[in-house]
Formats: sequence, structure tokens, C-alpha cells
Amino acid sequence: MATRLTTALRALMLARNEDPDNFAAEFDHWKSLGDNGEYASFLFGKDGAYSSPKVNGAPNTLRHVHLVPLSDAGQLTRWNQAFRRRSRKTSDRALVYVADPYYGNLLIYILDEPDAHEVARMGTPKHKTAMLQFAAIADHFIQTGEVLG
Repeated sequence: MATRLTTALRALMLARNEDPDNFAAEFDHWKSLGDNGEYASFLFGKDGAYSSPKVNGAPNTLRHVHLVPLSDAGQLTRWNQAFRRRSRKTSDRALVYVADPYYGNLLIYILDEPDAHEVARMGTPKHKTAMLQFAAIADHFIQTGEVLG
């Protein structure tokens, strides 16, 4: 099962002159490493689930993985140190995704610095709307294997 990307994420990456297909391949490789992936990959850091919003009534379905920081020099220094030490890498930049045992992985969107954690907290109507949209995309993918967004 190949990892797929939403149209929104593909467009975001192309606008940054990044290769979305290469990114998906890097994600697949990282996932294939299992629990050691966080420490073996420079690009991907701490992986975790969002307790909310729920996807089809279930918490911890919508996931995120921390990505290497791009604009915060201090965070990048800490990321580099953690990578060299093979310790937990965190940032305020995250890839939102969902994993399904039947349909595979869907990469939904990248939440960039400095707002990734704020969006996830859903403290504003705009942030709550974004997270609920991510959950709806994840739910549709899990139910049908089709990619929305």
C-alpha cells in the first residue's frame, strides 16, 4: 500500500518546490523502521496521536509526527542535537496523517511553525475548524479508501 497525500498537502509541497512523491516515499521508509524510526530519521521526530478531535467517535485515530523545524533556529539546534544523541526530536511543526491497516497511510497536511501546537489545541474557531476538517478527511479515508481534500 503506497502512502497517499491529500491534494492540499501536494499543492503546499509543490508551492515550496518540494517533491511530494519523494516525501511520501521517505514517510514509508520511516514507518517501515517501526519504533526505531524516530531515532534513525532526521526528517521525522516524535510520533503521536491526537486525543481529539475524534474520528468516527474514536480518539487517537488522527495522528501527527513532528517534522524538522524550518524557521526557528533554536528549535533546529535542539533537533540536530537530539538527532545526534538519538533522543526524542520535537518541534512546533507537524505532519497530520492517518494510518489504516487496509488502505494504508494518508498524509493530510503540514502544520507549520509556530502554530502547530496551537492548531491542535483547537483554541480558536479557525483552529477547531481545521482539526475537524482533518478528522473528516481521515474518517472518509478509513471508511472508503478515498482521498478528500
